[in-house]
Amino acid sequence: MTSTIRSLLQKGSSRLRDSKVRKFDRDARILLCLALEKDKVFILAYPEFEVSLKTERKYISFIKRRAAGEPIQYITGKQPFWTTEILVGKGCLIPRPETEVLVEEALVLAKGMKAPVIADLGCGSGAILKAISESRGDCRLVGIEKSAEALRWARRNLSMYPNVTLIRGDFFKAPETGKLDLILSNPPYLSVKEFDSLPLEIKGFEPKDALLAEDPMEPYRAIAKFAEKNLKKGGYLIVEMGSEQARRHRAFRTLSPSLELCRFRKDLGGRTRVSVLQRK
Repeated sequence: MTSTIRSLLQKGSSRLRDSKVRKFDRDARILLCLALEKDKVFILAYPEFEVSLKTERKYISFIKRRAAGEPIQYITGKQPFWTTEILVGKGCLIPRPETEVLVEEALVLAKGMKAPVIADLGCGSGAILKAISESRGDCRLVGIEKSAEALRWARRNLSMYPNVTLIRGDFFKAPETGKLDLILSNPPYLSVKEFDSLPLEIKGFEPKDALLAEDPMEPYRAIAKFAEKNLKKGGYLIVEMGSEQARRHRAFRTLSPSLELCRFRKDLGGRTRVSVLQRK
């Protein structure tokens, strides 16, 4: 018997609900759109549309992956970020809305700069670089990433942006890039306790090295050393931070004798999310 959109949505939602997927109805709908190669309007407008057996099998395979905990972004292969869309998959961190605060702060500080030179340490998928490049086409951007898998995603996302240079390197031993106007970073900052408390779809699938820092302040000390060598006088260092760092906010005042803490920025949830420091 041929399945309809309505019956498949019911089957998919039920399977995801039983697997404790929080937004089971939404995810079932997104995955059916993906399998059908149709938009949300189509599946809502034509609930009795008969789905081919090939498409049904594809949909059920997507549902099984999601029920096993795989992030829906890895299944669809994309994630909205800022005003653009980022290609994502196994091996790269999925960009989060809270990281948009870092992008916003960078664009505010770059507003008065002519053709600013900006580096992103640990650039991952290239989401931050792409967002800034699309907003400021006159800037020169450098992304440094140690993971070969993540760097492949960054290259896919940034292949059409000639103002971006990608370098494989660990920011603990980052290559010198010359004098920079802005340095940005969303480093691994979760403590072991925080990492262990994450849902399966994050800790079981996204790259651990992009999330976990056994000493939550160590990445920031490494970034500060990089900034001492490569940031112009008067230039800015902008870093994302987590709850552990927010509780230790005094540590950002003493990261480096060459850096002065300017301010903290909160995300839309009211959590302290970004720290802004200036090169003396």
